[in-house]
Amino acid sequence: MTITGHITYQDIEGGFWGIVAEDGARYVPVEPLPPEWRREKRPVRATVRPANVLGVTMWGTYIHVDRLDFPD
Repeated sequence: MTITGHITYQDIEGGFWGIVAEDGARYVPVEPLPPEWRREKRPVRATVRPANVLGVTMWGTYIHVDRLDFPD
């Protein structure tokens, strides 16, 4: 699936970088985003797939990120 939105940092459970879609849906990448991709409110288009994991953030849906594109 493809989502369009922006990257955001959440200071929950030690902190993590997530993606907020244009429709407000929240996604948590299972694999941490590389440092060069981490910028608050950075626009992003991502190709993702669901991840069947349990997590502690309770912030959004866990995903595997297959591709990120930055329209900026």
